[in-house]
Amino acid sequence: MADKKISQLTGASTPLAGTEVLPIVQSGSTVKVSAADVTAGRAVSALTYTSTVATGTAPLTVTSTTEVANLRAANATSADSANAVKSNATTGLLQVAGPAAASTRVMTTPDANFTVARTDAANSFTGNQTLATGNLIQGTAAKGIDFSANTGAAGETSSLLNWYEEGTFTPVISGTSSAGTGTYSVQNGAYVRIGKMVQYQIYIVLTAHTGTGDIAIGGLPFAAGTGHYPPAAVYVNNLALTAGYYPQIAVSTASTNFLVRQVPTGGGAAIAIPMDTAFDILLSGTYQV
Repeated sequence: MADKKISQLTGASTPLAGTEVLPIVQSGSTVKVSAADVTAGRAVSALTYTSTVATGTAPLTVTSTTEVANLRAANATSADSANAVKSNATTGLLQVAGPAAASTRVMTTPDANFTVARTDAANSFTGNQTLATGNLIQGTAAKGIDFSANTGAAGETSSLLNWYEEGTFTPVISGTSSAGTGTYSVQNGAYVRIGKMVQYQIYIVLTAHTGTGDIAIGGLPFAAGTGHYPPAAVYVNNLALTAGYYPQIAVSTASTNFLVRQVPTGGGAAIAIPMDTAFDILLSGTYQV
């Protein structure tokens, strides 16, 4: 074959198969090497790496387990930031290292469709977890914060804090013989429930009532459990009591009602308080559901 300039040679078909042979000078001698071996075992550097593979085998394969410094995904202002990092892996570990300043270590998502979860047996996170903004929302009823890691007392029955609620309710006065209907200028109730404990406050100003029998008070927001509960702190005004008696009111077991009684100052049996058509009463206390 006659000698030709390189510029006169026919162009090779691409992509190369890797078996093509190139002449090179090695240690002063001209030798041949396959195209695939030109960079084998050698470090390769370039300003850019552009893949033309649209589908099929991924253009970048890493077999080393050594961490790679400065490997970056597109930043938040990238035109394709929604696809900056993707993975369908079901195993493995993803670590995100923030900058040195703790205040800038923030992970954000564009909408509410985001979940962080662990699937290991412990299902736990270590270290202090801080909510910068927003609330920690209970996802399932009766689930909460489990304090069972604490050493409880011998009679401990639960270490789960699974309820917090605050609100208002409407207390109602009725007669035990005939419930009747009350007329109120004030009829307020408020409560806070933490776990199984309910703290309540009641303020009633009764101006008229058609009920008969003894006084009954109801309308608590939760039915009491089966225990026995201490008397409420009571203030009454213009309520007719038996001479030498004072009011004593406590939540009734397993109900949303109060046990309304009056007790002699010198000690003795408690008795009911007859219906009175106009009086003021304030109650404050706690009970357990």
